[in-house]
Amino acid sequence: MRRMIVIILGALLLAGAVSCAKDPLKDDFERADKLCEKEHYEEAAEMFREIAIVNPHSDYAPKALFRSGTINYLYLKRYEDAIEDFAYLVYYYPEDKLAFECQADIVDIYMAKINNYGQAIVELRKLIENYPGHDTIDQYQYKLARCYYFMRDFDQARLEYLILLDSYRRTKLKPDIYFDIANTYFVEGGGKVDKALEYYEKLIDEYPESPLVTEARFYSAAALEEKGALDEALKAYEELLPVYPNPSMVALRIEGIKNIIQKKAAPAPLDNSMGLGSTEGEFVEGSGDENGPPAVGDNEKPDGIVIKTPEKKKETPPDNTTKETSP
Repeated sequence: MRRMIVIILGALLLAGAVSCAKDPLKDDFERADKLCEKEHYEEAAEMFREIAIVNPHSDYAPKALFRSGTINYLYLKRYEDAIEDFAYLVYYYPEDKLAFECQADIVDIYMAKINNYGQAIVELRKLIENYPGHDTIDQYQYKLARCYYFMRDFDQARLEYLILLDSYRRTKLKPDIYFDIANTYFVEGGGKVDKALEYYEKLIDEYPESPLVTEARFYSAAALEEKGALDEALKAYEELLPVYPNPSMVALRIEGIKNIIQKKAAPAPLDNSMGLGSTEGEFVEGSGDENGPPAVGDNEKPDGIVIKTPEKKKETPPDNTTKETSP
């Protein structure tokens, strides 16, 4: 009997010790979770934040900050509050497994929600510097280049793309990188059209199965047209016509080039007063010049890519990505 009493007392003491060791914040954390499940997001966010602020040394503190930041970001759309929660976690708990995700969320808010690309660049550089070995860090180097792209700093964008290619040789983003680099040259135009062609062709040759190939073929043809290589451009458009998702646009390009070629081949009208064609120094409409065919209307693609069209009619070609970005 005495032995039985000792065993029972021992069990009670052990249960009491376990109860004492239990984190008293667990109940508060679970109540905040239930508020979130019931879609009482504002109350839940405030409760999670209070848990973290009042109990900074608890294991629940970083988790509570993450929950508060996520609610502010995804449900309440209070982006500044979300950034504050995430930044607090990254600063005070840099070794926590949630720190990388919080820093990445800060980047996404600045890029996709606030469109503050300058601050996004600052946050991206922190992320790349502090987590160089992370499995997905190449994606954030790509986002860094995209930020410069969106800011129209094409030289720096190309530099960041090339750093990505050099530093992360196994990245799966090479088709996107080639396409974006080509687009930067295409947007700048002039003597850089040949560089655009180089990267479009690099994408087409090295990654023929990429979903970007069709767009690369379209812009390659547009680049040929831009530089005045009308026969080559015409051939490229005609080959593309059966597979392009917007065939009416390609047909329009083909018709426009054929009209220009026909006008160039036609004899110049005679001037009755001089018995000649156009008078000296007079420009014959549709004849083109050393810079290629004349512009008659335009088709502007998002992100600044402008393609000449034969009519004043705007059509937007499909974009290469769904992310917040188009070339």
